[in-house]
Amino acid sequence: MPLPLNSMNWWLWIAVRMTAIKSGLTLRVSLTFPIVTMLDRESTSITSYTPVELPHYLQVEPYIRDALSQYGYDERVLDSAVEARLSRRPSSLRRPGSFTFYLSEAALNGGLGSLTVTHEQLAYLTTVSSLPPFHIRLVPADTPLTGIRAGFTLYRHSEYRPVLHLQQPTTSLFLENDTDITFYESRLQHIASLALSRDETRKQLTDRLAEIKPQSA
Repeated sequence: MPLPLNSMNWWLWIAVRMTAIKSGLTLRVSLTFPIVTMLDRESTSITSYTPVELPHYLQVEPYIRDALSQYGYDERVLDSAVEARLSRRPSSLRRPGSFTFYLSEAALNGGLGSLTVTHEQLAYLTTVSSLPPFHIRLVPADTPLTGIRAGFTLYRHSEYRPVLHLQQPTTSLFLENDTDITFYESRLQHIASLALSRDETRKQLTDRLAEIKPQSA
């Protein structure tokens, strides 16, 4: 059962973080750790950018299964890993919030799987891009973004400090000091200045979807 973001659980987050700091360790936790779910569910805004794949929040099940298989997930744990990632999709979150996703055109051009998977993934992206809480903006493949090799997500909450999550295939790295937050906020501002608008992005997705004919079963 997901943990609500109340004072007790936020202090749990602080306790875990402080233990890592005192031990001289970088805080890395499993993507299924309750704190990850707590941040996903209770943050008032989530802003995410991934340079080499679709944001986790926007992936459909076949795409997730293919991606995790490429990471080497064993068949014995693949189903639970897919379910865990699906639970992070905004449509599965209990509280509506502001979701901003910078979608790398390189990830779209790199292939989404079979024609059927591609059609399903583009259809989902097109649908979500038209919903009011969701701001999906395409980052052109030729955009001069240097020094950003890993995906990251910025979580904001009205009562607590922002938290920065650096994406790893199987673990999570969290940062929340002012220097790191300021750096990644500046990166997001730079990305935003180069990305297509919501309407331009929706048209690109719609045009791509129209070109795809899913394979018959």
